[in-house]
Amino acid sequence: MGAKRTDAVNTKSGWRIDALEQQHWMEAENLVAEPGVQPQVAAISHLAAALGAAHTGNLQAARRHAEQVRRLSSELQEKGEVYWAQQVAIQGEEAGGWVAFAEHRTNDALQLLRRAADHEDAAEKHSVTPGAVRPARQLLGDLLKEMHEPKEALIAYRQVLSVAPGRRNARKG
Repeated sequence: MGAKRTDAVNTKSGWRIDALEQQHWMEAENLVAEPGVQPQVAAISHLAAALGAAHTGNLQAARRHAEQVRRLSSELQEKGEVYWAQQVAIQGEEAGGWVAFAEHRTNDALQLLRRAADHEDAAEKHSVTPGAVRPARQLLGDLLKEMHEPKEALIAYRQVLSVAPGRRNARKG
């Protein structure tokens, strides 16, 4: 019996993917993009689904969604959409990091999430786009917390809060 599919809602205020922010992993695993959305928008749903699936142990789905994020980044690159390709590539590193952790490849997970956090920190942010659904450094903090590395996790969360003071899960972390 599969979980109910949940459509990600594209509203005037942006993507509403509460399941990801609230860490409702089974719900996040089942997010799907609305048909016909732009690749960078679809990537958000695949990222959420990859993270959800990795957290629930559905490795096959996690791998499939992580690969879809990487494909969407390549598609954007081929179209000359360099900014969005870069943003989606960061999401691919995030998804890949959590897939690696679910596969018990801790060193790979840390490497991918640190790289994603560094890439996100260095990336120019478009003035009209909202912040990341889950900042890469926050995901790194989550990983470090799961690995029982609270001091390193706290450093990552503090870095998130220095740029985005209102991030609920970084404050909670």
